[in-house]
Amino acid sequence: MFVTVRVSTNSDKPCVEKIGDAEFKVKVKAKPVDGKANAEVCMRLAEHFGVPVSCVAVVRGVSNNKKTVRIDGVSEARPAQRLL
Repeated sequence: MFVTVRVSTNSDKPCVEKIGDAEFKVKVKAKPVDGKANAEVCMRLAEHFGVPVSCVAVVRGVSNNKKTVRIDGVSEARPAQRLL
């Protein structure tokens, strides 16, 4: 499944918030340097969806705050369970 993510870096309170259908706001502590923020985004989304970090990948927007992220192992037929 693919989700759109808006990333906010240098946050004091990291979290994942649903802001629309398959659209999330992810706040991370990491700074956008050397891919650290992207790695934390993947980690936070993996925790949120209950999948291994290896199942989450940024596929578009690597150097942008708006990203498209692929999450494997989450059924699109039953998104209501994981998208909350």
